[in-house]
Amino acid sequence: MPSLYKPPDLPRIVEDIKFQLCSEGDLKRLSHIQVLKCLLYAEGQSNRRALDYGLLDPRLGANKRDELCATCGLDYQKCIGHWGYFDLPTPIYHVGYTWHIVKILQTICKTCSRVLLPEQQRARFLISCSNPNLDYVHKKQLRNAIHKLSSRIHVCPFCSAFNGVVTKGMSLPYVVHDIFRHAKAKVDEYVDEFAKVITKNTELAPVVRKGLEIIRPGKAMQLFSRIPEEDLPLLLMPFDSRWTTHPRNLIVQRVPVCPSAIGPSVVSEVRGGTNEDDLIKMYQWILAQAATIEEDIGEADQIACLDNLHAEFARLINSQQSGLPPVQDHKFTRGLLQRLAGKHGRFRGSLLGKRTNFTARTVISPDPNMRIDEVCIPVRCAKLLTYPERVADVNLNFLRSLVLDGPNNYPGAMFVSYKLRGERERQAEASGNSDVVRRFLAPERAHEDVAKYLQSGDIVERHLLDRPNI
Repeated sequence: MPSLYKPPDLPRIVEDIKFQLCSEGDLKRLSHIQVLKCLLYAEGQSNRRALDYGLLDPRLGANKRDELCATCGLDYQKCIGHWGYFDLPTPIYHVGYTWHIVKILQTICKTCSRVLLPEQQRARFLISCSNPNLDYVHKKQLRNAIHKLSSRIHVCPFCSAFNGVVTKGMSLPYVVHDIFRHAKAKVDEYVDEFAKVITKNTELAPVVRKGLEIIRPGKAMQLFSRIPEEDLPLLLMPFDSRWTTHPRNLIVQRVPVCPSAIGPSVVSEVRGGTNEDDLIKMYQWILAQAATIEEDIGEADQIACLDNLHAEFARLINSQQSGLPPVQDHKFTRGLLQRLAGKHGRFRGSLLGKRTNFTARTVISPDPNMRIDEVCIPVRCAKLLTYPERVADVNLNFLRSLVLDGPNNYPGAMFVSYKLRGERERQAEASGNSDVVRRFLAPERAHEDVAKYLQSGDIVERHLLDRPNI
């Protein structure tokens, strides 16, 4: 069974975290099954058993209270779910990577896929881009400089092909390449190539004379796949032996299917069936459009189905994306972005702190110099969150000084916890003008605790802004 995380045999220190695009091979390695059917349940059965190789396959996780996961054998409360995938009959654009795809197409030649930079500038930028110690700001500056120079070159220095202006189309599934925007004299030679077609249909003459090329996902996939490996550093994409991200991974050919725990089925007591999650319904729509494209239909119908496939996949990612056709029943659907972002999303709604005791939340800027295992809070919150520290010989003088500072100063202490003979634990206020220090902070009274204010370097059980602390 593939696993997302394998505990190491020896303790190790995490030096850094690197992010990269998920390739088709990565999706297949992390998945347990390939979804082949858009139906959810087996037909002709009263118990509504989930269909094998469907979107609710038991190997994706337990979906009901009385079921066990077919992969790990746990019930629905303990099983975290398992991922699946299905392949598309044709590549499609990812709505979240559209502008990245357009920028790469503006940077490379639309014939030979080489980066549009002369040899002298290419050698200079390769030296800068190959530096492994580049931070994000310098990488962004280099990327903008390479894009600005290459987008101004209209004749490829390698194959001498014309490259015009590349813009995003008005619709989702295509990018427009205006080939002869800066070479109007070459339009007549381009029109002569379609002379026979124009003679049969004269209405195509003004369309051909515009010199517009529609770059659909299949064409973009071919261009990105032909980008040589030595040009990948110029695109500021990881290119070393361990971390390699190729531009073709920006185009979708394999869709991950979420576990059943993310899109559970709810039993309907009114209709006697189940209400499926929005994600499952959108997966069904995508699979239905993909099945229609695979059928023997006309070219016009295929283009319409391809547009619908792009729209349904974009709705799966972001249901509030502009330009999407309306849903038939006008019901608001929640895509993946809506489940993560916003006040009620996974991050702000489930992972950050709430209005409860011993938690703190404030609007502050993050400190880039902090370690990944540290949490930064202001002094005002630190005076509200106390940290119990046991009295010992090594920290006796330090705790005495905190108690003398009292609860009104920082760093200070709020109270001292102590026990008398056979009695329950008591608390005495850490006031600087009292005899608490003389009576209770003695070396022989090692069972006492001082509730000091939170200070830098204190080790807490878990992060103060984490959900398990609530």
